Amino acid sequence: MQFASDCGASQRQCEDIAVAVSEALSNVVKHAYVGHDAPGIVAIEASARRSALVVVVCDEGLGIRARESRGVGMGLRLIFRLTERLEFVDTMPGARVSMTFRIG
Repeated sequence: MQFASDCGASQRQCEDIAVAVSEALSNVVKHAYVGHDAPGIVAIEASARRSALVVVVCDEGLGIRARESRGVGMGLRLIFRLTERLEFVDTMPGARVSMTFRIG
């Protein structure tokens, strides 16, 4: 949240960014490395562009795939509501989620 604040995000925007990033990270923890023998890598990158903050979460796990568990998609719907733009890329292996937030 400090980076977002330093880039001009309001307290409310910082809170929304924190929730969305937390949800993206939770998805990696819950889904990306299912069936792997050991925990995997997750990377986070943030950058400011004009009146926007872009946060990218990447992993080297299973990639983007349909899941058949209860509650699927609730976190993603929340992320979608909190972002200006949301992009998913299957990087095989892994996935990349890019979230753009309007700030200022």
